[in-house]
Amino acid sequence: MEGYITKEMRDEGPFGEYYGYYAGGRTKQPVIRIEAVYYRDNPILLGTSPGRPPYDYSYYRCPVRAALIWDELEAAGIPGIQGVWAHEAGFSRAFNVISIKQLYAGHARQVGLIASACHAATHGSRFTVIVDVDPSNSYDVIWAMSSRTDPATGIDIIRDMPDTPLDPIAERKEYAEEYALGRVIIYACKPFSQAIRNTFPKVVEPSPELQKEIKNKWKEIF
Repeated sequence: MEGYITKEMRDEGPFGEYYGYYAGGRTKQPVIRIEAVYYRDNPILLGTSPGRPPYDYSYYRCPVRAALIWDELEAAGIPGIQGVWAHEAGFSRAFNVISIKQLYAGHARQVGLIASACHAATHGSRFTVIVDVDPSNSYDVIWAMSSRTDPATGIDIIRDMPDTPLDPIAERKEYAEEYALGRVIIYACKPFSQAIRNTFPKVVEPSPELQKEIKNKWKEIF
């Protein structure tokens, strides 16, 4: 479409957004006068419409967002990053999980603070979870949160972090720069003092070798 932007303003929105809601309200936007439309017959149309996650947007954005957060952590000089995942249900932004190999006291908190404030996680981020399990396995993550997090000492709340007008719980403000939201960091790693001494209780599960042997023996079941 070819045209020009005018000085005439009209109401626009709300639109469906990646949060899964019609958010952002109605705002005055300039009218665009279209003078020509170019098209192909039988085109291949690429794109994705936003909706309640998980959906196309979150599926392709999750690995991209995870990679960007991982890159920023390493660029900040943080060692021991084992994996990062931005969860699909969190529209690739709100629920980010970072797996680390703890190397020193305060390592998990350092990762949590940087991962919550880095540019890749600026808008739409709500929860950052630091684990020492597979960050992409929701069951492992929730299990780690349930068994390795002390709610009294293992949760940090950061206030007044940058947010977006698209947030469904945000009150309407005049300028986009006014929007701010808190962050929650959940530390779901083994306590460092136990991890470094290898005194944390062992996990109750068969060895990988035994699991493989059982699956091979009863293939028709598994």
